[in-house]
Amino acid sequence: MPISIFFSWQADRSTLVCRNLQERALERAIERLGQMADLQNANREEFVLDRDTKNEPGSPPVAATIFTKIDAAAVFVPDFTFVGLRTDGRSTPNPNVLVEYGWALKALGYRRIVPIMNTAYGGSLAIDLPFDLRHHRHPITYHCPEDADEATRKLVREQLAKDCPRRMNFEPPRRSSFEPGWRPA
Repeated sequence: MPISIFFSWQADRSTLVCRNLQERALERAIERLGQMADLQNANREEFVLDRDTKNEPGSPPVAATIFTKIDAAAVFVPDFTFVGLRTDGRSTPNPNVLVEYGWALKALGYRRIVPIMNTAYGGSLAIDLPFDLRHHRHPITYHCPEDADEATRKLVREQLAKDCPRRMNFEPPRRSSFEPGWRPA
């Protein structure tokens, strides 16, 4: 059975330097995962990148489909690129991505979430990330403005493809009282 890596993307920023760049980098990261010596042989060729309602027939309910896919995923990769401003002037990621992140936190725990972020859209990780995200390991960041040429985008994609597998954890979740979803026996 394939091992799913679920990608939560946003379309508020240029797809050229966010969604499409990130998705291509994650596809390349999956190729790298298949070559990693420390993974069990049975798992090497079975990684798949999933997102939204991809490969679902008909017109399924979007939110329910996404939540079901997150529940079944081994790893959740949200795009935390800043897309707007809060009333106090601080930057914020896409609200739909944050909802999906909350669901993934409940379903998968912290160890199976690998956020990524294009810093070309400003903001400060230490100040602008929402409070409950600020106190975790920060996202994998890259800087690629909308006017970046193809050579720059390619370099960024390759670096992201190298960085992501290093953070991905495929071990069974270990729950503690400090993680969402934990309930005493």
